[in-house]
Amino acid sequence: MSLEDVAARVGLESPQAAEMQLVSMIEEGSIFARISQQDGMVRFDTNPESYNSVKMLRNLESKVENLISLDTRITSMEEEIMINPKYVKSAGNAGSSLHGRAVAVELDEEASLTQALSTSGSRGSRSGSIGPSSSSGMNSNNINFTGN
Repeated sequence: MSLEDVAARVGLESPQAAEMQLVSMIEEGSIFARISQQDGMVRFDTNPESYNSVKMLRNLESKVENLISLDTRITSMEEEIMINPKYVKSAGNAGSSLHGRAVAVELDEEASLTQALSTSGSRGSRSGSIGPSSSSGMNSNNINFTGN
């Protein structure tokens, strides 16, 4: 692809501006490309990373840990919202069947968990399921568990 084409496609005023932008992105590692000074052509390459180095593994591990942390924070915030008296009151006053179903499903899930845990009073194998009942009108996504 020519630098002129790149400039036209991304709305830059000149091939030189496109070249400067591309060089910056190549240096950052955002893209992998080669620019020929002879003919003004850009050749885009695939990522040369083979994902088998210790450095890359640590990078991926760090990103996964950040995502897990973010998920935990979001879950905690959702739980705080669900028990917030203002939310409960507004959800109850809305009269929307969707809000009613969400509260019913939450209560049904809590009751199912409480029942499953209370019926397994002795040590040993426990099993049961947690999830909305089929009468809730929502998709049933049960989570089966087994523990000692």
